[in-house]
Amino acid sequence: MKKILLMIASLVIAVAGAIWVWLNFSSANLKNRALMIVVESNGYLVPEDVEFYREHKRIADFFIVNFLGVKRTDLDNDDILKTLNFSVDAAMANSIKRFGKGYGKIDALTGKDASWNNLVKVLENNTTSGYISDIVTVVHGGDNYFWLESQVVWANNMSENLKGNNIGFVYQTNCFGDSVSKAWLDSGAKAVFGTEGTNSMVVIAPQLFIRAMVWKRPFEKAVMGAYNKEILFWKTAKIFIPGIYWTDEKTLNDSYPMIRGERWYKI
Repeated sequence: MKKILLMIASLVIAVAGAIWVWLNFSSANLKNRALMIVVESNGYLVPEDVEFYREHKRIADFFIVNFLGVKRTDLDNDDILKTLNFSVDAAMANSIKRFGKGYGKIDALTGKDASWNNLVKVLENNTTSGYISDIVTVVHGGDNYFWLESQVVWANNMSENLKGNNIGFVYQTNCFGDSVSKAWLDSGAKAVFGTEGTNSMVVIAPQLFIRAMVWKRPFEKAVMGAYNKEILFWKTAKIFIPGIYWTDEKTLNDSYPMIRGERWYKI
C-alpha cells in the first residue's frame, strides 16, 4: 500500500511539474498581437568605431555574420562605415523578428521607413485591425527625446498622436529612455523599459527580451534577464578583446533597467 501511495504521489508531482513547465515556457498565443520593431542608427558609428572594428575584424565579423545575419561579402568593401551603419540596422531588425516568431503580425521599420509618421500609421492600422501592438525601439536618444529617421521625437508631443491605440509593452534601447517612458504610458502602453543614462546593452538584449516575452515571462523578468545575459556576453568578449569597456561600473549603472507601468505584465 505504501508503495502504491508513493507511486501516486510521484505521478502527481511529475504531472504538476510538466504543467508548470508548459505554463511557464511554452510560447504564448500571439495571433492577436503585432510586434513593431524600429531600428535606426542615424549613421551614429564614426571612423573611430571603424578603426576599432578593423583591429578586431575576425571576432567582430563572426558576431556580425552569425548573430545579426549580415552577409560576409558585405563586410569586405571599402565603404565599411556605411555598411556597418545601414546593413547592421536591417540585420538587427531581422534578428529580433526571428525571436518574435509566433506574432500575428510583425512590422520592421528601418532606414528611411523608420519615421514618426510611419510609426503612428502602423500603430493605427494595427489597432483598427484588432491587434495589440508591442514595440521594440533600437534607436538613439537623449533627455526627453529619441531619434528616428532624420527627426527628433519629443516626449511631450507623443501622446497626442498615439492616444487611442492599443499598445502592450514598449522596450526602448535609446539612451535616457526612462525620460520618455511616461509619454509611452500616457499613450496607453501597459509596461515600459528605459534607462536613466547611456544604454550600452543593445546588442543581444532586445532579442533575448523578445524571446522571454514570447515564452510568457513577466515583463520585469524578461528585461532583467536580457540585461544580465548581455553583461555576461560582454564579460566573455572582454577575454578576447581587452579594450571593451561595457563591463565597467559606470556603464552598468547607466544601462540599468528602469521598469515603469505593470512590472509583471505578460503577453
